[in-house]
Amino acid sequence: MLDEVPVVFIIPHGGVAGAAPDLHDHVMAACRKGLADFKVPREIRLVDDMPRSTLEKVAKAELRKMVG
Repeated sequence: MLDEVPVVFIIPHGGVAGAAPDLHDHVMAACRKGLADFKVPREIRLVDDMPRSTLEKVAKAELRKMVG
């Protein structure tokens, strides 16, 4: 949609507390290198788990609430 911006949600292997301090920079560098400018995320969020629906799919509506 025209008013949406890309956001990345990452589940670090060691959890949010154990995430590498330069993880954000590495992800942004990889995105800038491999994606078109309009696809590069505007924000990166570290989470311990993805919210799930009753069918065990990622609950995208819950992710949108976390951003907005």
